[in-house]
Amino acid sequence: YLLMADKLNLSYAGLFSKQTILGQWLRSKNTILKINDHLFVHAGLSPEFVEVGFTLHDINNNVRFFLNYPNRESRGEINRETIMGKTGPFWYRGYLEDNHEYKHLPEKELNKILSAFQASRIFIGHTNVQEITPLYQSRVYAMDVPFYSNGAEMQGLTIENNVIYLVNSSGNRHEFR
Repeated sequence: YLLMADKLNLSYAGLFSKQTILGQWLRSKNTILKINDHLFVHAGLSPEFVEVGFTLHDINNNVRFFLNYPNRESRGEINRETIMGKTGPFWYRGYLEDNHEYKHLPEKELNKILSAFQASRIFIGHTNVQEITPLYQSRVYAMDVPFYSNGAEMQGLTIENNVIYLVNSSGNRHEFR
């Protein structure tokens, strides 16, 4: 993306602005999505964020608002930091990391998050992993495999009849736990 922005004479942020086709396309997508009992979220959901009590619809609408109005610090009683900050769905990394910004999420907190959305699993991106990685007894799947930088094969998951399969760019597919 940095190379593309440079070639287009845009800043990195400008590449994703609402004036670009890419930016318009991204704004048409949800930050969080639930299919059956599976949650798909850009980065993750923190316990602090879930305690606010947003619905999926609330989350997606508020993210779109703050993306479309980057200079607005609040939307009524909802502030930018709640939605777009490090505990929100764009940045939260507590499922994977234990560092100065994120403490590793205890399993009982994961249970509360899944329960709040009546979900059995959550699929996350935004934090690079060497391969798609099941965590918390396969209730969280870290999926951001940076094939562009480590030469790894592209990987993805498909779910059929509640069975998860790992697929890769070689055409291989097998049940994944």
